Order: sequence, then C-alpha cells, then structure tokens
Amino acid sequence: MDGANDVILAVWADVKTSPLGQESKLLRRIGGMEVLRRTAQRIARVRQAGTKVIFCPTNQREQIEPLVAGLPVNVQGVDFNLPGYWAGIQSARKWAKTGWRGGLMGACYFDEDLLPTVQYGLAKQCSARSMVVVPAAAALVDPQIIDRQIEQHLSYRDDYKIAFTQTPPGLSGAILTLDLLGQLAQTGQLAGSALAYLPDSPKPDFISRPCNLSLDPAITQTAVRLICDSNRSMNLMDQLLKELPEESLCAKTIVAWVKQNGLRHLSHWPDEIEIELVSGWATPSSYRPTPDRGRGPIDAERLMSRIAELTGECDDLLVTLGGFGEPTKHPEFARIVAGLKEAGVWGICLATAGLFDEKTAETIINLPIDVVLVHLDVPEPALYQQVMGVDGYQKVMGNIDRLLGLRGERRQPLPLVIPEMVKTHATIELMEEFTKTWTRRVGWGVIQGYSDYAGQLGDLAVSSMAPPRRRPCRRLWSNMMILADGNVAVCDRDFQGKTVVGSINNHRLIDLWQGQRLGDLREAHLAGRYEMNDLCPACRHWHRH
Repeated sequence: MDGANDVILAVWADVKTSPLGQESKLLRRIGGMEVLRRTAQRIARVRQAGTKVIFCPTNQREQIEPLVAGLPVNVQGVDFNLPGYWAGIQSARKWAKTGWRGGLMGACYFDEDLLPTVQYGLAKQCSARSMVVVPAAAALVDPQIIDRQIEQHLSYRDDYKIAFTQTPPGLSGAILTLDLLGQLAQTGQLAGSALAYLPDSPKPDFISRPCNLSLDPAITQTAVRLICDSNRSMNLMDQLLKELPEESLCAKTIVAWVKQNGLRHLSHWPDEIEIELVSGWATPSSYRPTPDRGRGPIDAERLMSRIAELTGECDDLLVTLGGFGEPTKHPEFARIVAGLKEAGVWGICLATAGLFDEKTAETIINLPIDVVLVHLDVPEPALYQQVMGVDGYQKVMGNIDRLLGLRGERRQPLPLVIPEMVKTHATIELMEEFTKTWTRRVGWGVIQGYSDYAGQLGDLAVSSMAPPRRRPCRRLWSNMMILADGNVAVCDRDFQGKTVVGSINNHRLIDLWQGQRLGDLREAHLAGRYEMNDLCPACRHWHRH
C-alpha cells in the first residue's frame, strides 16, 4: 500500500453494550435510520482511508451485515475479551463525557473505542501502517474532517504516532500508527496518556503540534457529546436530524445548531446529582462549610426509590455522594451505594474527607463505586492541622494507601482514588508538589479553587477564575443537589439549605427538575436577572461545568 491506502478505518460495534457500559443504541433509529447505518454511511464517504472495517463479536455479524448492506464497509467477526483495565476507562470518561480530553488518568475520547490488541491484529491483517478509530455510535461524524486528519497525519507520520483533533466526541476520529497500537497492546497504557502531563518527562502540549488538526474555535469550544450511547444524546441528535437537512450535516452546522437549540434537549434530565447523606465533618474546621443546623441522615429507602424513578428514563445519570458532611457516616451507607447502582445509576463518586476506619475502607473497595474523591484539601501535615483543627493528615494518607493496597490485592481497576486539594493563599506553594506526587502515584490529582459560597464565607481565594462577563449559571441546567433532610436546594452553594425547590419526601425528582421554581430561575438567568436568587449576585462559580 502507498500513501493514504495504507491507512485503514476501524469501527468497533457491539449491539448489546456500548463501550461505556450502557445498553447499546446501535440498532435504534434516529432520523428514520439505524444509528450504525448512519455511522457506516458517513465513514463510507471518507476518501483518504483504504479499507473500512466494522469489527464485532462473531455472534453479532449476521445482525450487523444487513445494516451496512450496499456500503463499501467490511464486517468482521472477532472474539475477544475486554482488557482488565476497561472498567477504569469507563469510569475515567464518565465525568468527562462531553470533552475530547480531560478524563481522569488522562483518558481522551478515543480511549473509549480503542482495543489495541484487536486493532493491531486488524491493521497487520490489512498491511496498514495507520488506523483511524471512529465510534460506532458516531452517527454524525464528519468525513471531511477525517480526510483532513489523514492528509495531515501522512505529512507528519514519521514524527508523531498519534493524530487527533479537538472536536466534540463523535465528530471526528483519532489516528494511531501500527507501532503505537502494538506498543499499547503490550503495555496496557491509554493512548490518551500520550497527551497527558507527565511530571518526570514534561513536554509541550500536543495541541500545539501538527499531530493536532486545528479547527474553527466554534467547533473546538463546543462541549457536547455527539455519540448515540445514551437516551440524552439520542434525543438531541434525533431532533437535530429533524431540523437540519442531510446535505448540510457537517461539523460547523451541527455545532451551530447545538449551541442554538441543544440546551433544552440536553437538560431534560440532570446530568449529575449530588447527594448529602448526612451533614457535618469529622474535623472542627475546614475550607468546606458546615450548616448551622444538622441534617439527616437521609431516608435511604425514599432516596433509592426517587432515583430509580429517574433512571427509568435517564440512563447516563451520575451521582456524587458528598454535600456538606461525611457520606460514610450514614448508618446505611453501603446499602445506599449498592441500591443506587441496582437502581440504574450510571456512575457513582464518593467524596470523602478520608478520616474513616479500616473496616470502612474495606467496605468502600467492595462497593460499585467508580471514583473515590478524597478531600485532602491541605497537602502538608502542619498546615493541615492548622486549617482542620485536628492532627489527621497521616490518617488520610494512610487511608489512601489502604484503598490503593486493597484494590491492588483484589486486582481490580476500581475505584479510581483521586486526592483533591484546595487552592488558597496558604496552599498555593504546595500545588506543584501535589500535582507531581499524585500524577506519579495514581495518574491524577484535582486542584479545586477555594469557594466563599457566594459570599457566605471569608474569601481565601488566590484569584477569581470567572470570566469577565457574567453569563447564566451552567449548573442550573445540569446539576441537582439533594440535602440530607430530603430537600432539593437550588444549587450546591446553598449549604444552609435556605432556598429549596421541594423535597424528595413528596415530589418526584423529574418534577422538581422540570418544575416552575427552577424553570423561573433559569429564565431569569437567561435574561440577566441574577438577583432572583439571593446567592446568585455574589457567586463567582457560575462558570463551572
């Protein structure tokens, strides 16, 4: 093969389960056509690739072949087991699903569809030097962008083993050389880790290099998932296909439509619900507020029932057990976590101060938790004691070690254990060492900006990260906060629970989410009337995702 002919395009299709673990939508129809048929039609228009392959479990080949009949796409049955680290990729991408990168462990959108051992074998079979990887559920993938990616990749293939572009997930693919596929197959590394910060070998960000195809900022700055793997994205893309003519479906028109019309379709359900199981911390003081009056423990049975009502429709719901207290102190903590997973919650994060006993650590490891976010907050023993009012630093560190050790003993990829610090004037000098330490140990560390909770606390922030021009709060359309007394707060800055939209004790979550109180507040924000809620005018965290 010469030039572009030694670049093949591969799509991994499974009609039962999506790469991120949901029920596959490949056989469902949007715009009058099956999702996989739409994807196959789009990749068939890629001119710069040679062979186009859809590989699938052997027992699904007879279902898939009729869907792509008449298109220049080969269907191959391949029997394989998912690699042992796959649950880690799923968990890493759940909280970054709308971005091309930014997942825990450095995971990028293309890691979701990358099975190096299988794809290395396919590439060798086709005598290919490079492979384009495209999601099977990318029903709106832009063939012109992929053609441009391949052209640029061929010009720089000897210098870069990977090529990508910064589109929303689902509009483009990633290109890997045969050498890189073989390397990943042997090491079990993520391809996205090639783009991640490595403290022991720092390098310029690859987005400034020719392995990245530069595109219009209108495209690259759109945070939306255009992969048909959830009811949310299916609803969005089905509506898009009803309103846009087929001949206009390119990245530019798609993102323009999404920016104009997408919000109301994407926000039909909350993306994430934070649940406070009990209020109150294990330390006398903290960078995190404690309500004046104790709340909870939350009614476990009522909570699980309400969540189950929501997940009956919403199959990509994320839940963080956190709020303004230590979740593991709830007497039915383990039952709640297991019950949420059984109820259909897609991803579960435990946000903890890390001051629990050995038995709790074993409980956490045995539960279906994706991420344990440890509020280390102050990553230095003496300063930790000064801020928290207790000598607990070593206990937190010991519990992180214990969780990692137990996970290693069980040879399981989950939960991902991620320490978090808070950036203040007192801790700013600790940031670099914190990042280096935890990137080496667990692949990631979170640095959270200090919040004064809309002026309710003293201001310890180094600087405000809010853009200069005030805009509507993003989280009004994406996040819900359930307090330990069952009340649903307007937002997660309201730690006192002063402004609520209702209670799970007598309302369904979907009714509260779509109800008039939140609806009126959203409309007020869109109109620039932030004074409707007492906390909004002083808030400096309205720009957060």
